[in-house]
Amino acid sequence: MTVSLDQMINVGPSRIAVLSDRAVKVIHSNGIVFFTGRKHPVAVLIRQGAALNAFGLEGNPMTREHVENLCPGAWRTVLDAG
Repeated sequence: MTVSLDQMINVGPSRIAVLSDRAVKVIHSNGIVFFTGRKHPVAVLIRQGAALNAFGLEGNPMTREHVENLCPGAWRTVLDAG
């Protein structure tokens, strides 16, 4: 799984960010190149003021440790975003 932090958006006073799993596969065969890609969300981070909360897609809360295991640096990036 390759997880990255997507673009953050502001919704009123809140900032919303999504962690997404992404993959691109390239196959070269007989002089032809084929590729496929996929992207799907794995977590939602919501910053309200100085508080940051994270949730899995099923709605269960996620810890900072879990978020950092998925995407190192994501928690701090969302907190520091202006």
